Amino acid sequence: MRTSFILFISAWLISFTCKGYIIVQGYWENADQKKISLQYLEDAVIFKSSIITTEIDSVSGRFYFRIPLDHPVKLQLLNQFFVAMPNDTISVNINKNLKGEISIDFMNAVEKEASFFPLLSAEIKRVSIRDFSFDNSASIKGYKEAVTAHYNKAIHFLEQHSLHYSSDGKVLIKNLLSIEHLKDMINPIYIEKILKEQLPPGYFSEIDFSLLNKDDLLYFREYVIFLNNFNECFYNIKSPKGKYYDSAYVGKKISSAQANFAGRVRDHLLLFIYNSLVENGTKHNKAQVEELYNWVTRAFKKNETRLRQIRDMKHQFDILNKPFPPNILSQQLISSQGKKVFLSEIFSTQRIIHIDFWASWCGPCIAEMPKEIQLIAELKNKGIDFIFISLDKTEKPWQQAMQKIGIKENQYRLSAAFDASLMKYLGINTIPKYAIIGKNGSLMSYDAPRPSVILEDNSKLFSLLK
Repeated sequence: MRTSFILFISAWLISFTCKGYIIVQGYWENADQKKISLQYLEDAVIFKSSIITTEIDSVSGRFYFRIPLDHPVKLQLLNQFFVAMPNDTISVNINKNLKGEISIDFMNAVEKEASFFPLLSAEIKRVSIRDFSFDNSASIKGYKEAVTAHYNKAIHFLEQHSLHYSSDGKVLIKNLLSIEHLKDMINPIYIEKILKEQLPPGYFSEIDFSLLNKDDLLYFREYVIFLNNFNECFYNIKSPKGKYYDSAYVGKKISSAQANFAGRVRDHLLLFIYNSLVENGTKHNKAQVEELYNWVTRAFKKNETRLRQIRDMKHQFDILNKPFPPNILSQQLISSQGKKVFLSEIFSTQRIIHIDFWASWCGPCIAEMPKEIQLIAELKNKGIDFIFISLDKTEKPWQQAMQKIGIKENQYRLSAAFDASLMKYLGINTIPKYAIIGKNGSLMSYDAPRPSVILEDNSKLFSLLK
């Protein structure tokens, strides 16, 4: 998953409108940290995650999370993923061995749906697609047999361990296993090992098409991504390498989603495509963004929260390649020397500007800084200025963080943080976040790749500068 600090909720938070809760509790004796975090996807379609942090009792090692959720969800505690159902109470023990490796043990593990996927991954090894060449019919047949055998073993494992599972929990896990199997089946096409027309007749003969209409799976990111990949691969509209946002292929993808899917699944798939186009921000997809905007606003007209998200995304797309309005350029920031500076002064360099929105309290932001230092060195003579805008509300932690990361130049603080007009204009409510400003002061990207990603492939930055 891509990690951002989106929301910190203390353990006592209660939502009175929520019909259900999920409780995760346990013990971590001799813990070497004072707090522990639990992460989950609040919205699997537009990829909005939440991180909940709670205290670890210094004497007993006990910790407790109470999450207001009335739908199934996949949770992450430290390095462990597990599934939870509404009104579940999941109890765990955290241990560390002599090598410093952390393990999570589920209490009464055989009786808990939550323990299924950790137990399965420990028991049954997944099939590696790299073991198959796909250059002949025997290899293709061997791959299908291998992933089908893995699926059958997983279903058998479920039957063995689900005696005390709830009926809803068992059905959910079986559906997730079936989706994983179908994902494996289309994966050779998706990663471009083979074309669909090169597959032998009957390769997809056992597909259960009812899996393409499972509303309750829309809370899981892997299902949403599977729907998108299945739409591209099974209906043979996958774009050529390097042309993922080519208008012709995007148009085919939209038409296929409208024709081959139905109901809430279809609408959420189209919302996923809409979100991906908006995030990519290429103006040659403008007509398709408009088409999808009209579709999803109709589809979600009774959901005010979703409508607000859709409109915010459209605003982000519409402001691309346009200069900042005067009321935003008049935004005041504080420099590292304590001087007040207008945003218009920062943008007046006639050079490309890379902005890093960060804060002293943001762990992922700090983790990216060494990579950003390396990126600055590599792009030293490329006509790019690197600007850092901190969302720290007070000066001391900001100054201390600057000392720690070793970057003091072009540092500014926006004390209003997420409430600042600049942040609202850009639609930024999570950090780290990176933006690109063109030489003429227009916005080229409000969601540029992280420095660590650019270092792996700098074309992902320079493609934004064209």
